[in-house]
Amino acid sequence: MKPLVAGGIALAALMVLLLMAPFAMYITALTLAPTVVQAQAAADVSPASADQLISATPPDGGQDPGQSAGPLIAKLPRPPHIPWRSIEISPFLPLFRDTPAGGFSPGGLPYGQCTWYVAIQRGVVAHADGKDWVANLAARHFKTSRQPTVGAILSWRGYAPDYGFYGHVALVVDVDPDGKGFTVAEANVLGEGRADVRWVPIKNAGIVGFVP
Repeated sequence: MKPLVAGGIALAALMVLLLMAPFAMYITALTLAPTVVQAQAAADVSPASADQLISATPPDGGQDPGQSAGPLIAKLPRPPHIPWRSIEISPFLPLFRDTPAGGFSPGGLPYGQCTWYVAIQRGVVAHADGKDWVANLAARHFKTSRQPTVGAILSWRGYAPDYGFYGHVALVVDVDPDGKGFTVAEANVLGEGRADVRWVPIKNAGIVGFVP
């Protein structure tokens, strides 16, 4: 075979290989994609991943139940079971039986903040950012829990999804019978000095824990 002809055949073969390579890669990707997707889905529902969505193990507390404001007496609107669909309420509406008109003393906490609201409604003061309330109260021997109960104080850690550096603190005012979520009363979500009620799914990333 003449060198020129042999070289032409080799060049043609090389071009065929180059043209076929992307097609072969595409077929391989289609074959492997379902396996990769299934593996990713399995990882998403693994126990470790799911546990991150439920309230983390709260800081160890003591046996002090703290000052209770009594049972809930306020007639509150029921927010839809959609995250961040808040319904505004008066910040000075007493939530609990023993909450005085105008609220408990906020202990010097800044007006209108989430910490201020919890203090005036529950009568418990922690001089800490919202994210640190559960840890602060645990260090003072308050009981802590992984489960929401009416009247409980809860914290979200800083930079939890949709929260800022200071995290957040709120009060539980209702718990779903099926255990899938609960309702909180809080301040400074709609704006400083404004209060609202909002539904929270129990599988909510960033919850530090509860102080009953």
